[in-house]
Amino acid sequence: MEARTRRAAVTARPLRELHRAARAVVLGLLLCCLLPVFFGWTTTVVLTGSMAPALRPGDVVIAAPVPAARIGALAPGAVVLVHDPAHPGGLLLHRFVGFNPDGTLITKGDANAIRDPRPVPRNALRGVARFRIPWIGTPKLWARDHKVLPLVALGFLLVALVVPGRSRTRGAAG
Repeated sequence: MEARTRRAAVTARPLRELHRAARAVVLGLLLCCLLPVFFGWTTTVVLTGSMAPALRPGDVVIAAPVPAARIGALAPGAVVLVHDPAHPGGLLLHRFVGFNPDGTLITKGDANAIRDPRPVPRNALRGVARFRIPWIGTPKLWARDHKVLPLVALGFLLVALVVPGRSRTRGAAG
């Protein structure tokens, strides 16, 4: 009986450590995505492949705001987050190409053959991409595409990570 208890303890410890590490990773990734918002930065999930290979669907991008006085200093090649002129209420994450003579921004997706057809007003600039966290936004894509099975599986995994493990110790019957 004592040997079985020792084996169970030896097996349980690595599993507890793995559980603790997985929770720390999930919490760390969530903090990386949410903490910048408190400093005025914007986080967004890449929804399309228009910026591949630099950004892929499911990546989370964190964009730093650009003061209005510094917009003119934007360098071509920067990845910018703007209010999408083609889809009111939406956001567009594309590469900044340059300025039109009227001061509007020209953007282009890396995977697109041509520049975006609609210029972006300066006041539509939300920020410049500073950080990318791969894959963490994938559940948003699953939800958008109505992929229930991976969402349910992820839900179970998260519950398993959050709910502390129970240790099963048996006392001597007697």
